[in-house]
Amino acid sequence: MSGVHTWPTDLDIVPFELAVLDSKGQVLLCNASWRAWADVMAPAETAWRAGGNFLRARSGPTAATAVQLRIVTAFGCALHDAKSAPSASFSSGSGTNLGWHFLEFRTSTLDRAGRIFVSHTNISSARDLDREPHAENVEEQFGRLVARHTDRAIMILSPQGQIEWVNPGFTQLTGYSAEEAVGQTPDILHGPETDQKTSALIQQRVGSGLGVDTEIIHYTKAGKPLWIRSEIRPTRDCHGRLEYFVALEVDITEGKRHAEKLIAERNLLTTIINGLPQMIVWKDHHSTYRGCNERFVQAVGLSCPADIIGLTRDQVPALARQLSHHDDIDRQIVVTGIPVLRIRETFRLPSGEERIMSVSRLPLYPTSAAASGILFIGEDITEEEQIAQKIREDEERWTLALEANSVGVWDLDLTTKALTSSRRWSELLPEASGKHAVDSPIPAELVHPDDRPRYLSEWSALLSGLITTLGTVARVRIGESFRFVVVRGRVAKRNDLGHALRAVGTLADIHEAKLSQMQAATATKLESIGQLAAGIAHEINTPTQYVGDNVRFLGDSFKQLLALFDERLEALTPASGASAASRVDEVDLPYLREEIPKAVAQSLEGIERIGKIVGAMKEFSHPGQDRTLTDINRAIASTIMVATNEWKYLADIKTEFDATLPQVPVFPGEFNQVILNIIVNAAHAIGESAAANSSTKGTIRVVTSHTDHELEVSISDNGCGMPRQIQERIFDPFFTTKPVGKGTGQGLAIAHNVIVQKHGGSLTVSSEVGRGTTFVIRLPLEATSAAAAA
Repeated sequence: MSGVHTWPTDLDIVPFELAVLDSKGQVLLCNASWRAWADVMAPAETAWRAGGNFLRARSGPTAATAVQLRIVTAFGCALHDAKSAPSASFSSGSGTNLGWHFLEFRTSTLDRAGRIFVSHTNISSARDLDREPHAENVEEQFGRLVARHTDRAIMILSPQGQIEWVNPGFTQLTGYSAEEAVGQTPDILHGPETDQKTSALIQQRVGSGLGVDTEIIHYTKAGKPLWIRSEIRPTRDCHGRLEYFVALEVDITEGKRHAEKLIAERNLLTTIINGLPQMIVWKDHHSTYRGCNERFVQAVGLSCPADIIGLTRDQVPALARQLSHHDDIDRQIVVTGIPVLRIRETFRLPSGEERIMSVSRLPLYPTSAAASGILFIGEDITEEEQIAQKIREDEERWTLALEANSVGVWDLDLTTKALTSSRRWSELLPEASGKHAVDSPIPAELVHPDDRPRYLSEWSALLSGLITTLGTVARVRIGESFRFVVVRGRVAKRNDLGHALRAVGTLADIHEAKLSQMQAATATKLESIGQLAAGIAHEINTPTQYVGDNVRFLGDSFKQLLALFDERLEALTPASGASAASRVDEVDLPYLREEIPKAVAQSLEGIERIGKIVGAMKEFSHPGQDRTLTDINRAIASTIMVATNEWKYLADIKTEFDATLPQVPVFPGEFNQVILNIIVNAAHAIGESAAANSSTKGTIRVVTSHTDHELEVSISDNGCGMPRQIQERIFDPFFTTKPVGKGTGQGLAIAHNVIVQKHGGSLTVSSEVGRGTTFVIRLPLEATSAAAAA
């Protein structure tokens, strides 16, 4: 008999009233007994018949509100708990027509459509107990009417509260047989945990002839405690006299335990929520608050969480003045179901204090897929924000300090080789700032080849622990030129084995300071050399003078002696004259007469040249450090003389000096050094050109001229010349085209600094490969006019 289509026939066979309801209470099917009962009880009520909704009867005994509530409750229990068989009882008629009815609801196990079977039992026959004195008849009547159709425990109690009859469901529930129960009071079901106040209430109500509904702990015969929902109803005769009590008992132990578990979990959840530091509140989709935690209560100035239930934001004084924009946000969340998380807001406490909050608002889904409320979580982040703000201010302050500082700061993770640096470091080393992995704060390929071994050695010593701090000066390629920098650092972190994990330090451009130091050292050296050269020149000049005087004296004396010799020779007698002539022939007097004057003349010429060289040395090595009015032509001539050994084998020097050139205010020693460096470079350029064609010497031409405002010195050569890219870098410090170790790249850099920085002039170069190079020095004459006026 499976299948829905056979149900009508099957149901008509059932001897009691039976109907099948769907999950909404609509009557799908009912048997003949049900239809006959409906015709008697509510002939005009369509809700009792197929197609009607049994839960919404508008006439008949079930139309009463209280009865409908019991029926709907039982129906709902059956719908949500397939293992239960909830029931509901109600009365009909009055006086002698008073009847009692018992409905039991069960979930269908034949399909999954949520159908509910509802059966009806008329228990009005209990009124005949006083006309059926024998217990056998009572048991037969009630057993026939009730026992076969319910597993609920039913007791019939006398007006004095004694048990007169029990159904099989009672025996199944308690373990007591009818024989053991009849004649006893319900107290046989009491035990240690039975609430005495509830027991006294039942006795008081029954003693007064009144019904009572309670929940109480009863014990089975085996001593097992059960939570029981007890419904006791009095039955009266037509004269209103109490006849008996009908007691229906349902085991609600599992439900009670479940409820207690839920209560415990709810209490735990409440404790957790109240213990959280966040403010938590929730409300329904009508923006009515349904609950909150203690932290929220404190924040809005309420007494307890229950105070907020049923209120809206405008009804809470602390909230009415703020957070009005939340209403629109909440409506949007309910519609879209999308939470709004971690919004930073300012919240004003009842005391007027303002706190910074991180607010999240989430949709609530308690029973359906659509959001039916909003959960608000607010975390006070005032202290964190204050700390974060201070950190931001400190970081900004340090960032500004680092950006305004000329020193670059670096932090190198030696494990990942990642380097973090300040903006100034990136400005100093733009070529290194884009590297993702580095072995040292300055990539080795950027360090000048002459300085690279020392730099890497000192860096390795720092990492290995041989030195505790790094402080090294090196020339580093920045753009197209090398500049002096100083790198300082220390190891900030090592592992247990002593291996360096992190190093920090600074990088500073000290190029100008280093050049100044080098120039000062050069000037000091030049001054020392000048003083030494001047002293040597003085010492050489003194003996040269008296050697020259003596040679001239010897020359003059030789002439006088030779004249005297001639006179004496003529005065001799022929005999003695022949002997003297023989002696003259022996000493080769004609040769001596011709060569001794030549020797004296050559000696005097050499001594004169020595004097000129000594004078040039004295001019070139001018020891003064102050700007003085200087004869530029004479200074250049002296420098050419001193540098003779550098150029005489490679070139000839031709000078074209402006005879009207006024004296110019210069630093003589440094100016002479500039001229020397340019002449030496010209000689070397001619030497490189001569290597290809050694048959001819080159020419170096030095020309001086002036205008009303400036002096011009032009030094040109016909050497190898320079390409454009070299001309652009010729004055860069440390730039040289010579092999490593043969050129410092400092000569022309220093020359440029001396002319431009110290004298306020200009030094330019023009060159053509294969044709030669010309350097032009221009110096202002304003100081000359000022000196003349003074």
